[in-house]
Amino acid sequence: MITFIMILMDIQLNTFPGSITSIGTDVFSQCSGLTSLTIAGSVSSIGFSVFAQCRSLTAVTIPDAVESIRNYAFYECSGLSSETICKSVASIGVNAFGECVSLTKVYCNAMTLSEADKGSFFDNALNGTLYVPKGSKSAYELAEVWENF
Repeated sequence: MITFIMILMDIQLNTFPGSITSIGTDVFSQCSGLTSLTIAGSVSSIGFSVFAQCRSLTAVTIPDAVESIRNYAFYECSGLSSETICKSVASIGVNAFGECVSLTKVYCNAMTLSEADKGSFFDNALNGTLYVPKGSKSAYELAEVWENF
């Protein structure tokens, strides 16, 4: 297993190498040059505060291999306007998308609801739209956290 632990600042990275399986704590925190992100299909875990305060980040797609998004992973990514959450994500931590004031579109591809902390999306859900698979709308409307969209 390879864990990405190098700290890089002000980079233009937008695609992770396929050999990365985990992205560790604070790796890209406050990285002002990060604008878009495609996470490799080999990544299964997004660590604590990994992309926190990456204010230029506008869009992220989380691949099907990811099972967990840890606390504060995308906290205060104020430029983030859309997020695609894959169907394999089993848990979303506290404030994972908190204070992402521009987040208005969340695409959740799971028929079975991900376990999400009540503060996962903070107040973003009030102004956002949640897109879910056909046939799962009523389950999301009844579920805590997801019901706020």
